[in-house]
Amino acid sequence: MFCEKCGEKIDSNMKFCPKCGTPVRGIPEETIHTPPVSSTKMNQNNKNRKTGIITVAVIAVAVIAAALFLFGGKSYKTVIKQFIDATFEADAKTMMELIPKGMVEYALEEEGYEKDELDEMLDEIEEELQDSIDAMDSYMGEDWKVSYDILDTADVTGDDLDEVKDTYKEYDVKVSAAKNVEIELKIEWGEEEKSTTTELSVIKVGRFWYLDLEDLANIL
Repeated sequence: MFCEKCGEKIDSNMKFCPKCGTPVRGIPEETIHTPPVSSTKMNQNNKNRKTGIITVAVIAVAVIAAALFLFGGKSYKTVIKQFIDATFEADAKTMMELIPKGMVEYALEEEGYEKDELDEMLDEIEEELQDSIDAMDSYMGEDWKVSYDILDTADVTGDDLDEVKDTYKEYDVKVSAAKNVEIELKIEWGEEEKSTTTELSVIKVGRFWYLDLEDLANIL
């Protein structure tokens, strides 16, 4: 930077020329221009916006799918699996959830329990189941396993279905369908294997399938 009057070299932080004393004029600020947004950056912004929309759409679909799973009803195959698992895990509470509520109250009355004694009854059932499991452990060791296959399924129709509906109507349970399911239950331990075939009945109430309480003894 040089003095406008004498041409002496001066530093930018000086206010007067050291040679002639001429005031140093401030350098006019350059006009600041906002650089134009490139087409590449605009395309990136559009891409990010589209990605955000897609993400929201995916989340929405996931929420809808979860709602359908949770509230769309329970299949009879799921009920059978949960029942067999609960039986060999001595989980009476899960077993009771597979029976229509009205029939649970009926079972309490039949066994001489009050409604507020449900937990007591479940504890007794679990003790009996656990005793059976312990006996199996003693006989087969603790490495035995249970599996099952659905061999056949038959819809209950006509007069037979009407009879089922009438039976449950007495307990304020509205049955819309029923099935008889033939299953093969298999127990394996070491190199040994034992299987048995039984039939389990299930009923549909609303969107959900449940176990037919009267037929539980077929598999226990």
